[in-house]
Amino acid sequence: MTKSNKSDEPQSIPTTTNPEFGERPTQWVPTKHQRALLRAAGFPDRHIESVPMGPPKWRSMVDTVHDVLVMSEYGAMIGIIGPRGTGKTQAAVAWGSQALDYENHEDGVLYTRVQDMFLRVRRAFGKDATMSEEEARNIYTRPHLLVVDEIQERSRSDWEQLFFTNVLDHRYGRQKLTVMIGNLTCAVFMQQLGPSIISRLTETGRIFLADEWESFRDNPAPLFDTA
Repeated sequence: MTKSNKSDEPQSIPTTTNPEFGERPTQWVPTKHQRALLRAAGFPDRHIESVPMGPPKWRSMVDTVHDVLVMSEYGAMIGIIGPRGTGKTQAAVAWGSQALDYENHEDGVLYTRVQDMFLRVRRAFGKDATMSEEEARNIYTRPHLLVVDEIQERSRSDWEQLFFTNVLDHRYGRQKLTVMIGNLTCAVFMQQLGPSIISRLTETGRIFLADEWESFRDNPAPLFDTA
């Protein structure tokens, strides 16, 4: 496992060997051990500690994306977009928990909100920086599975667009798995990401529309007993 860091920054958590890689689980509920690893990888506590009991169409989407990620031999980019409250981040926790057990990918799993990514990289600028910009970028190009949430919160500055495109281009070249989540329509999602990223996404994966199923928050999930 990745050694602990003095900072509170999420760390890329290595996955472990599992000969049943590719077999779809019967239920998307992380184990206690998986929940600890997901928390270290940056996934939100609220979603880690919730049992995913979403509507049937949500569960079908989780299964379908799982299959796309598992069957990809050369990496994949997936877009999960739609209204708030439809279980997009909860679904990412399900995929993250399974990726932790898939194969012996030492580069592991990492979750980040897009603005947290940019804030972390900007710390590489200036005389007090503890790492180079390249080292900061590698935090996001290294993980086998990277989940980038709240895509709609990008400022769309030239620097952000160039940096984000560069990260995804490296991940594409290294045949990694990337899931992007946003509260956007399909048209706005494609416009904001730009033709370079969308070209890679349509080549290796697909866009899933969360507005095709009922609200996840209309069926609230009970919390785990964390005692």
